[in-house]
Amino acid sequence: MLVGGLLAKLNSDGTCSGNPGPFAVGGIIRDQNGNWIKGFLGFIGHGTALKAELWAISVGIKLAITLNCNLLWIETDSLLVLNLLKDNSLSNLHEYWSLISYCRFALQNFDDFQLSHTFREVPFVVLFHRTS
Repeated sequence: MLVGGLLAKLNSDGTCSGNPGPFAVGGIIRDQNGNWIKGFLGFIGHGTALKAELWAISVGIKLAITLNCNLLWIETDSLLVLNLLKDNSLSNLHEYWSLISYCRFALQNFDDFQLSHTFREVPFVVLFHRTS
């Protein structure tokens, strides 16, 4: 459990039109009371759904660093991404090793962090994009 300091909760998502196909990422950072701090949304490029999810988390981590958060709770609906970030035996030959290792390295900027899985039926990036 994260204790002390400024706790930021990152919910991020990536969505892909086709697999592979063009993809976008988005996310929000909230404080420990659930108040919105900052959000992001953008088209990144072409790739797979897995790449989109990893990109979304990496952008969110970078944003939390720039906001000087020292505790970070990352919540993702991708169990695969969660397992890749936690798997210390993962080969550096993995297709997305650079994104995975960036996330791991960037997480060292926080006093503490937590990764957890949540079930989400519809990507909130898609919902946000449809309403904006």
